[in-house]
Amino acid sequence: MNRQVWSVAGLVLCLCIAQGCGSTGAPVATSDVAHRFVPVKLSIHPISHVQIRQDGTAVVEAAVRLDDADGFPVRGTGQLELEFHQGDRHGEAIMSRFEWSSDLDIAAINAERFDSTTRTYVVPLMLERGIVPRSPQLTATLYRPGVPPLRDSLELSVLRATPPTDQADPPTP
Repeated sequence: MNRQVWSVAGLVLCLCIAQGCGSTGAPVATSDVAHRFVPVKLSIHPISHVQIRQDGTAVVEAAVRLDDADGFPVRGTGQLELEFHQGDRHGEAIMSRFEWSSDLDIAAINAERFDSTTRTYVVPLMLERGIVPRSPQLTATLYRPGVPPLRDSLELSVLRATPPTDQADPPTP
């Protein structure tokens, strides 16, 4: 009989513990949770730049970050459109523009463009020789159906390749 009393007491204790672990709040709908992770901000990451190669060609390396409502970087979908142009101090284009885009609704493109180290979408653009402006501006816009577009603009730094030196090292004394 003693053993039966302990078994019943143990069962009652387990039920009390289980009751205390239950949630008293209303259940959260899955769609509400998923909505928290939708991009609400787009920013051009400062690692974005123009790289001028030794042959004179240039590559615009656009790194675009999407953040959720909590400010954390997330992946997203939509049409990511980029524009590279010469800008004056008011952000107005004063010379030719180069536009390109990436369809982030296509899973393979989305995965290919997303850099997990920087948590950005890296979308390059090859330019011909001699067409890099002095003060290059990059504008990125993410278009998604039913919501306002997300947009940011940044003046890019220009990195130039160092020419190879054909001189031998100076002799040491």
